Amino acid sequence: MTVEEIRKMIKDSDYEYYGVRGDAHGYKAGERHAESHNWFQDEVDDENGEPVYPWDDEMKLWDGGELNGTCAWRITEDSTDEEIKEAIAAAEGYAESIYLIAGDAEEDGYEYGEVIIINAKVIGII
Repeated sequence: MTVEEIRKMIKDSDYEYYGVRGDAHGYKAGERHAESHNWFQDEVDDENGEPVYPWDDEMKLWDGGELNGTCAWRITEDSTDEEIKEAIAAAEGYAESIYLIAGDAEEDGYEYGEVIIINAKVIGII
């Protein structure tokens, strides 16, 4: 999918918020995307020195629990070609399958450029 095709999908969509996400799940366009988890590389301990979050052997990270939505790299109808390409490149670092997701509500993510889209739908496969 080209940058122009992505921009057209956003323009033709009724959603308000958009993001690019890498995910290995194998979603199809139109499917609702699962919520993301808050993963921690470093252990977070309570006042007794016990881990606050459970360890996930598959991810090799501490699982801080499910977020209110799906993490992605934020893009908008006004994003430049370069910004869209940067979002795609960032998402490629997470999985081979790259999706354009959208929703009607969002929260700021923890990383620069990250968005958490609430009730995200897959509207395109990049």
